[in-house]
Amino acid sequence: MSEMASTPLLREGDAKPHVRITHGATYFQKGFAEDCAKFQAASVKTGFGKLDQLCDSLYPGLHVIGAQTGDGKTSFVLQLAAQAAEQVRTVLYVGFESDERNWMRVLSQSMAWKDKETALSSVSLLYHGDADEAQRAMLEFSQSRESLPLQIVCPTGKAFTPGDLRELMDQVIQETGQSDPLVIVDSLEFVRPDREVARAADTVDEVVRELFWVCRAYELPLLLTSNIILPPCCIPVDVTAFPDDSQLIDLASTVFAFQPACFSEPAFQEMDVEERRAAAEAAYRENPRRMELQNLKNRNGPSDFSMFFHFYPEFGLFEEL
Repeated sequence: MSEMASTPLLREGDAKPHVRITHGATYFQKGFAEDCAKFQAASVKTGFGKLDQLCDSLYPGLHVIGAQTGDGKTSFVLQLAAQAAEQVRTVLYVGFESDERNWMRVLSQSMAWKDKETALSSVSLLYHGDADEAQRAMLEFSQSRESLPLQIVCPTGKAFTPGDLRELMDQVIQETGQSDPLVIVDSLEFVRPDREVARAADTVDEVVRELFWVCRAYELPLLLTSNIILPPCCIPVDVTAFPDDSQLIDLASTVFAFQPACFSEPAFQEMDVEERRAAAEAAYRENPRRMELQNLKNRNGPSDFSMFFHFYPEFGLFEEL
């Protein structure tokens, strides 16, 4: 049987790429079962039932979630991070808001999940953290989640690169003893490449390539958020809404995008531009806001499906419909 070579894995300081050469027959006799076991062990459930059912969890690879600013992508991935961590799975969340704000968002989500009538918003927790009600909520949360393996990191002081991410991952792996944590980077726009690029326009593509190789080197799932831009006429989202979509879409294992649920409804598509704008404004005023998470790519499973959620912006909470 002909030889099959894996994609070369570049390592810093190497003159030539590392390449693993395998014979097909030998691989299926000796290596296949081990690789399947590693793949399954590294996969992680998101805690969102339909998403886990259709994608069979987040498997090793680069996963992308896009949304316009304000559509809740940070809230969604923080909720996903906490739900994954509840499965005793180490989660490394790298965000570019303050640690305090992100932890307060996780706390607010937890409170709202139990009782929206008494829950405090993340902003209320930040402004009134010394109030008795807020103190009780924080104490209860810290006691019930004392062993929650969720680590929130907010890089400061310099540009953050995939090389910095590798250092963080090595530290987390060493501290926890878990070799395949779920890694979340929120968001693509704040990451800069390790390697200099000739043109500024190539920056995003280079970052995506370097993050892809991080996934390959560590054989774990990496979830990346990205801003998207929809035309003023509010057409349904597709891959062209992502920045420099050639590398991002090509290298990602899965690609998802959030949009108001009304954008994909037939009646909405029959409206003229002004009617669409008015309908979109009305959709954003709703509370809870009805959102659609649309799958645009799934390398290892079904694609082109949608999931619907109620989004409570004040709590940063998503509920499946």
